[in-house]
Amino acid sequence: MGRSTKQKDLIHKTLTNLKTHPTIKELYDEVKSKDNSLGQATVYRNINKLYENGLIRRIIDKDGTIRYDGDISYHGHLICEECNKLIDLDNLKLDINTIDDISRKNNCYIKSYDVIIRGLCSECLNKNKKEGQYGIKRNKDRTKFNDSFCWRKSSKK
Repeated sequence: MGRSTKQKDLIHKTLTNLKTHPTIKELYDEVKSKDNSLGQATVYRNINKLYENGLIRRIIDKDGTIRYDGDISYHGHLICEECNKLIDLDNLKLDINTIDDISRKNNCYIKSYDVIIRGLCSECLNKNKKEGQYGIKRNKDRTKFNDSFCWRKSSKK
């Protein structure tokens, strides 16, 4: 796993305490506020080591930006398609039978998996409801997964 250093420990602890899923720049700024002697290269190098060692997670947001999560317990994420907020979704996991079925059907070994759900956070949903843009409209044919699966722009203005 590599040796633990004071710098790496500070970076890991800072990320673990943040619940905002920061970008590398945001994390660097937060760590720098705690230890001004840390350079950008040190933070970048150590965040990559933490990721390679499985101590943190990377999530790619709707804009393609890598965000970091210090919580490696199993949970999924909702990425808001409007404001780009990343929200932890607890208790969201596939059961072992589903994982086994996927492995068998695809003749593969599944080491890990991530659940990313894209949609609207409660703030953006409420804002858009007030503006009459979105309403709940369930698609009867749930085998199709497209824009009308859960949310559909209302034709009402």
